[in-house]
Amino acid sequence: MKAQMKKPAFQIDSETLNLVDDTAKKIGISRSDLIRMAIKEKLYRLGVLKPEGLEPPEQSNPKILGKGGA
Repeated sequence: MKAQMKKPAFQIDSETLNLVDDTAKKIGISRSDLIRMAIKEKLYRLGVLKPEGLEPPEQSNPKILGKGGA
């Protein structure tokens, strides 16, 4: 069963938004998918989320998602 999606509102500076958009486009996913992934990764690193909660978005390319650091 898929979780119900909500639409949070938050502010972000233009430079960061451009980086998010450019990165999402580069790896072939939506801005929303990239932001969801980043939030889940941070929650995992903080010990709040278990590894099974880090599933990639449905339309993503698993070969690309493993690249990069941080």
